[in-house]
Amino acid sequence: MACAGDFAHPAHLLRRIETDAHKPNSPWRLEHLSDYDDAREWHSQEAKIVDTPDLQPRVVAKLIAAATDRTTTK
Repeated sequence: MACAGDFAHPAHLLRRIETDAHKPNSPWRLEHLSDYDDAREWHSQEAKIVDTPDLQPRVVAKLIAAATDRTTTK
């Protein structure tokens, strides 16, 4: 089973798109929100979903490594 690192809830995803430092409110990303939602069910069946919005990147990396039976280097 694959591990999906960060499959954000719709509100979190929208906030990320709106506040992206490099390209806020990206029209392409906003137009494809429904595709992302459509894929959510498939991802939840095919991968272990790691809920990451409130976690630090290092913690997320450790969770993913543990879920895929891999260890981090630090």
